[in-house]
Amino acid sequence: MMRMVLPIFCLLFSLSYALANPAETAESLDIDSRLELFVDDYLIESMKGVRLKLHEPRSAGKVLTFDRPWEGNLSIALGLLKHDDRYRLYYRGTSLPEYLRPSGLRTGEVLVPEHPGVFCYLESSDGIRWSRPSLGLHDFQGSQDNNIILEGGLGHPLLDPNPDVNS
Repeated sequence: MMRMVLPIFCLLFSLSYALANPAETAESLDIDSRLELFVDDYLIESMKGVRLKLHEPRSAGKVLTFDRPWEGNLSIALGLLKHDDRYRLYYRGTSLPEYLRPSGLRTGEVLVPEHPGVFCYLESSDGIRWSRPSLGLHDFQGSQDNNIILEGGLGHPLLDPNPDVNS
C-alpha cells in the first residue's frame, strides 16, 4: 500500500505545481511602447495584489465649443488621434436648421443656414486647450480662413503607420 501512495503523491504534487505555475505556451504579446487601456486580463499576466477599478469621471469644464459658421448646429463624428507630439481632432460640421428650435437660441445667437457637411481639424498639445489652425484649403462663404480639410464625404480619419504610404 505504501508503495502506491508515494507515486500518487508525486503525481498529485506535480499536477498541482503545473496548475499553479503554467508553462508559457503562448508567445508574449509585444506592445512596444504603445499605451494600452487595461479593461480585462488579456494583457495582464498576474493580478496579485492589484485589481482593475473603473473610476467615476470628473468634469474638468468645457473643452470645446463648436461655434464657427462652417461647424453649423450639428458637429458630429469626432475622431481623435495622437500623432507625434499632438492630439488631432477631426469632426464633421453641418447645419441642419430642423435640428434646432429657434426658441432654443440664446440671446445674440443666430440660426446658421443649411449647408453641406465639411470635415474640420483641431489640434492640441495637451488634449485640453485646442486650436483651430487656419488651413486655407477650402472656401466657406467667400473665405478660406477656416479649419476645413474636406468638403462633403463621410468617414473617419485613420493613421497609417506605414512609412511608404503617400500622405
